[in-house]
Amino acid sequence: QKMNEIDLDSALELFKLPRKLGETPDGLAVSASVGATRSATGETNVTGALTVRKDLPLGQITAEVRRSVIAGNDDSEQLVNAVSLGYSQTLTPLASLNLDLSYVQNRQTATGADTTNASFSATYRYALTEDWGMDLGYRHRMRDEDGVGRAHSNSVFIVLQRDFNFRP
Repeated sequence: QKMNEIDLDSALELFKLPRKLGETPDGLAVSASVGATRSATGETNVTGALTVRKDLPLGQITAEVRRSVIAGNDDSEQLVNAVSLGYSQTLTPLASLNLDLSYVQNRQTATGADTTNASFSATYRYALTEDWGMDLGYRHRMRDEDGVGRAHSNSVFIVLQRDFNFRP
């Protein structure tokens, strides 16, 4: 299309963010967002995310890279850089397995202090009934904070959950 044939609605749709970028020939669903923020000190920070998802016959793989800015109550900000990977697999009509890995770095803009959090979790989900479910899992977490040090934790968990449907 020639530039003089593009109307305002078409041009705005072209630059609309966030947006689904579509599927690749390999079947990867790709979406992205981009933005910018200005801090209280006048510094401009780029924000955005890129998400890729691959549907499998009985599951899904997801990957995301994200950069955001979180504003504090005292005119402070945190720059957040995060990477996450996820895998889910249906094992039976009633059971599934989820694996999640994440890495998040928070940087205080005022002090430059970094806090890094990383985690891995494995969850087995089972539908007990139509309304009740149970999750069994393991989680490993790591936190490394400037001036404080590093800590690790391991946990095993069980969760019972119930879905409620309200009808008017």
